[in-house]
Amino acid sequence: MRFIFFCLLFFISTLSAQEAAVETLLPEFPVQYLNLSGEINQSESEISGLCWKGDSLILVLQYPHRFGQALFYLTRSDLELAINGDFVLEPQPLWLTSGHKLSALPGYQGLEAMAIKGNRVFMLVEAEQNRVMSGYLLSGKIKGDSMEIDTDHYAEIPPQTSLRNYAEEALLLDGERVITFYEANGKNINPNPVAHVFNTNLEPAGTLIMPNIEYRLTDVTQPDSGGYFYGINYLYPGDERKLKLAPDEISRRWGNGLSHRGNKTVERIIRFRLREGRIELAETAPILLKLNGESRNWEGIARWSDQAFLMVTDTHPATILGLVRLR
Repeated sequence: MRFIFFCLLFFISTLSAQEAAVETLLPEFPVQYLNLSGEINQSESEISGLCWKGDSLILVLQYPHRFGQALFYLTRSDLELAINGDFVLEPQPLWLTSGHKLSALPGYQGLEAMAIKGNRVFMLVEAEQNRVMSGYLLSGKIKGDSMEIDTDHYAEIPPQTSLRNYAEEALLLDGERVITFYEANGKNINPNPVAHVFNTNLEPAGTLIMPNIEYRLTDVTQPDSGGYFYGINYLYPGDERKLKLAPDEISRRWGNGLSHRGNKTVERIIRFRLREGRIELAETAPILLKLNGESRNWEGIARWSDQAFLMVTDTHPATILGLVRLR
């Protein structure tokens, strides 16, 4: 009887430990909203990404033609003023001298992401033809306050699922490699996801194995010297059925945040690492944003410092530029 009693105690304590692991609460980080003025605040701006060119933060608009063929940028010095005070940011235009040619691309549905090295720029365009999605990788050059895009030469990237309005959504530069990421990488909808690799001449250079990640992957930062980078992992509750969600292994392993418990919205930043032939999830917990009652469609991310990120939303619920501090 004593043996059975101790076995029961061990079984109960094991269950309690498992339940405690499941109930682990992760910290959540508030978003400091920064004040924006001018045209960029209009809902039709539809910002789809962020990237740095030196000390200028480029705000990538999905449809530049709505603003006279322009993207916008903010300087680091102005951003510092806004972060540390009540300074109102006034984005300046970055003119696309060949922007009118973008809309002539087959099935063009706007810009999705951008990365810059020196004066060379690489970007992703979303497209749909005959109800079939695809992504285009293009390149161009920046000179002063203007950007010229070469629309005569581009690489077409096939979709990894049959989902409409889902294509290549993010990219980063790793030395002489351009690596692009698909938006939907969940186990049930995309069981064997990959990232596509190109050289700087837009020639295919293979693929990298991706981990299965539930929800959407909407943008990534550029990698550090160790190959680590971060990505936005977001779920709008209305997309649950479309994405055929499997159990979320990230929250199952690491736990969840207080505002995320019982909330179908997911707003988090996850850390990746570039490895030989693959991309892996880093052995670190996700960075959870503190939810504020309405889903924020985060579409752009850029590093501000080792302990902070700049993030931007698309139209929903409004155009929001914010800072997430980890300390």
